[in-house]
Amino acid sequence: NTINNGSNNSKQPSTSPLFAISSTSKMDRIENKEMKKKSVTSPVSTMRPGSVPDFTTMTVYKARVVGVDPGKDIAVLKIDTPPGTLNPIQTGNSKGLKVGQQALAIGNPFGLDHTLTLGVISGTGREVRSPIGLPITNVIQTDAAINPGNSGGALLDLDGKLIGINTSIYSPSGASSGVGFAIPVDTLKIVVETLIRNGRVVRPVLGITFLQSRQAKALGITKGVLILDSPISSPAYNAGLRGTRRDESGFVELGDIIVEIEDYTINNEVDLLQSLESFKPGDKVRVTVERAESLKGEIRMKQLVFIIQLRAQSDSVKIKLQ
Repeated sequence: NTINNGSNNSKQPSTSPLFAISSTSKMDRIENKEMKKKSVTSPVSTMRPGSVPDFTTMTVYKARVVGVDPGKDIAVLKIDTPPGTLNPIQTGNSKGLKVGQQALAIGNPFGLDHTLTLGVISGTGREVRSPIGLPITNVIQTDAAINPGNSGGALLDLDGKLIGINTSIYSPSGASSGVGFAIPVDTLKIVVETLIRNGRVVRPVLGITFLQSRQAKALGITKGVLILDSPISSPAYNAGLRGTRRDESGFVELGDIIVEIEDYTINNEVDLLQSLESFKPGDKVRVTVERAESLKGEIRMKQLVFIIQLRAQSDSVKIKLQ
């Protein structure tokens, strides 16, 4: 079984769904990574309300990418249209969603545009991975059919209000298996406001590279995140955290193992990334680590606490994958 995004893998031109969030003449529109992969500008087609979807009722405009957040799989576009051309979607709330309540998914599965499917909210508080591997939390699970081409489309309640944006499915075949996921609208609102204001979302980092917990278990590390490298001038290095290294004899000395950030318990890299979502660059956080030290020929773990000033995320910060 695999997690698949809803991208359209056919040879037909992509018809990624999106929706309007503003009624101004310079429209802001939301969609997901399907559009942002294309280019800085992309064509967007609109249709007159109440008309039959065909090429005679559609108008094509050029859209500019305002900002992208790959960590949440969201992009915002801006297009120039005459006043009243687009109708902004009404937004609801995702906080009070109940398992069992009905939901509607809109999208262009397999290039079949303006498709509507009906289902229920199957679960809340789920977690999926973004295209760059970061966890997206509090995700909505629905059995409304989501297929390739639905990604970026709206998930609505029965009042027609936006409660999420379709992002991925869990499927052994790549087609709908009744397990689809949508980013909650409460998360969407925060990200979109930031993208419109700043053009990007800047997340705080410690400035380290680390080993995934799956691989760390082979070293006997069952909880916490092992630091592989703490580069010179990084926040972690400046605070005194140690990375993994080889000693003069060629033996590997394991680096510090992060077990807590402020009041967040860190069992794996997902916990680490989630905990950092609560802070912003420049914040000082308390980081608790376990450090292996030799005492009279025995290796013992000693717990140490460091205060680290977080910095803005950069492309130089990497996660060690297998």
